[in-house]
Amino acid sequence: MAISLLAGCSPLERKLRELDRTIAQKEVFRENLETRLDSLRSVHAGDSCDSLRWIHANELYKLYKFYQVDSALSYLKEMDRYDSPQTHAKTVIESVDIYTSLRNYASATEAIASLDTLSLNESELAQYYNSLLFLYAIEAEDESLPQSTRNEMLEKRYTVRKKYLACEGIDPFEKVRRHGIQLYEDGKAKEAIPILKGLVKDSENLGEKAAAAYSLANAYIETKQNDEAKYWYAQSAIYSLQRPVRAFQSLYELSKILYIENTLQRASDYSRSALEDALEANYNAQVYTTATSKLAIVSAVDYQNKRIRVTGVMIIVIFAVLLFVIAWLFLRNMKKSRDLRRAHRKLEEANKIKEGYVFQYIGLSANYLQKIEDFRRDLRQDMKNGNIDGIKKMLRDPNFNVDEYKHFYSIFDETFLGLFPDFVDKVNSLLPEDEQFKLKNPNELPTGLRILAAIKLGITDSGKIAEFLTCAPSSVYTHRSKIKKKALCSAEEFEKLVSDF
Repeated sequence: MAISLLAGCSPLERKLRELDRTIAQKEVFRENLETRLDSLRSVHAGDSCDSLRWIHANELYKLYKFYQVDSALSYLKEMDRYDSPQTHAKTVIESVDIYTSLRNYASATEAIASLDTLSLNESELAQYYNSLLFLYAIEAEDESLPQSTRNEMLEKRYTVRKKYLACEGIDPFEKVRRHGIQLYEDGKAKEAIPILKGLVKDSENLGEKAAAAYSLANAYIETKQNDEAKYWYAQSAIYSLQRPVRAFQSLYELSKILYIENTLQRASDYSRSALEDALEANYNAQVYTTATSKLAIVSAVDYQNKRIRVTGVMIIVIFAVLLFVIAWLFLRNMKKSRDLRRAHRKLEEANKIKEGYVFQYIGLSANYLQKIEDFRRDLRQDMKNGNIDGIKKMLRDPNFNVDEYKHFYSIFDETFLGLFPDFVDKVNSLLPEDEQFKLKNPNELPTGLRILAAIKLGITDSGKIAEFLTCAPSSVYTHRSKIKKKALCSAEEFEKLVSDF
């Protein structure tokens, strides 16, 4: 999956990711260099003559030159101590580079002025011009110097480069690279690009590859091809980190472009890495410019983060409002859903009650009609027979009404409990244990439960309940009040819960 995702990236993005990995692994490359330095120091400690001491001090100096300036300076002093007429010019020229790295322009200028160019061989003369180019380049980029001085350094560098290119002792690689630099500075960047690109490809030394890639990136800057420039600045930084050195410009230049393009997080990461390396190397020539750039990037990142935080707060507020509205709609729909379910349950209960009671009372009514007809027949028979005493007895007999009402309530209770078998248990759950209803007959409701059953069926008026139970309204009211006072909940809630069972 990771490979397929990487394959979908642009060449520039893949190169930047490679750079990120190389930065993360730079300590590994540095450990390898430290191993080489330890080995060389051991050899140097056993040197038996001044010439060997100079040679090994020079090798250590070159390894430290762009890695740790203070250490490089200490080995340069050893080179000076073990100097000879044959090595004197090289020692002085190397001191120019170190003083330049420390931004000690006066000492660098004094050292370069102490050399007699007529006494230098071709190789030494080439090295002399190279050091002058380094000095002038650093001064031209030093924003702490007056602009007039910087412009003067640019002109001197242009003149010295021509002399350097004409020098027979120039290194073949440097001759080609400097020629490419001359071309893009003369406005011929398109001609310089293939020359510098071939130089990167053909060089085998990491230091040469890094320098060629850096110059190639500068050529692409001249042609306004920023993506190509970023690619080659990144490649130059990778070579420098793998070499490894701490003092190099490519990562700093890359961070500047990313800053201008508002790719602030990467710009901040790269400028921080470049600044850390420059500080560890004590490379003063780069610390100032990198630190200035880092401050600008940090300021921009801070501003962007503030905007992101403000935007984030606004988004959070909007989402909070949306969530509130969604929650309100959800709760509203839930309430409607509960109301619909309750209404549906009520409707189902109403249908159950209708089905349960209607057929029971149709049969009961038919039975009463038959009994009335039988009662009338008996009356007519007694009247026909002149049995006045029998008629009086029938009309005065109280057992008739009592038996019929018992039968009526028996049917009511049986039907109700059939429809709501757990009604008594639910009512009891609302009452203290010592006040709960105990049924003597599981199919017969006491008066209190019968009143609550009427409420469950929707008959809430005490007068109507009294008519139903053939008793006084005051009696119904008393029963209701007594039960509600015993309830574990409030009186209003009690009857509502009973209705909702």
